[in-house]
Amino acid sequence: MINELSILDDIFNTAYAAFPELSCPSYSPDVDVLETKNAYSISMNLPGMTEKDVDISLKEGILTIASVPAKEDNAESKEVAETKEVAETAEEDKPVYLIRERHTMQFSRCFKLPRDTDQSAIAASFKNGVLEVNIPRKEAEQPKRISINVA
Repeated sequence: MINELSILDDIFNTAYAAFPELSCPSYSPDVDVLETKNAYSISMNLPGMTEKDVDISLKEGILTIASVPAKEDNAESKEVAETKEVAETAEEDKPVYLIRERHTMQFSRCFKLPRDTDQSAIAASFKNGVLEVNIPRKEAEQPKRISINVA
């Protein structure tokens, strides 16, 4: 059974799979989505980030979790500038990267919320590099009987 919370995320993350030359390098943080009787919970690993580095928005039933763009340049430009600076200072008495495997990347994940969510009560917390988004559920609507008037 397909969970509504994963449908859009799968579409957005695989849109360019058939045409890799059109895609841009991207970072997609891992998430866990948990469903309980009273709520849905999204846990996202974001090591090295803080709550100021993440933006959460809700529009027309789509919950979007994205990194906040760097104020000066985008992350890729910042890395290019740092690499250039390292090359220029290699002869000076400054630290130089010998190996650099950690990179800063922008990300965005989208989740279509099920109809039974209470969108006005969504809450988020950030602790030890893990973002937790709690999405409470509403009580299921009971069927309504409609009486038929006789004319």
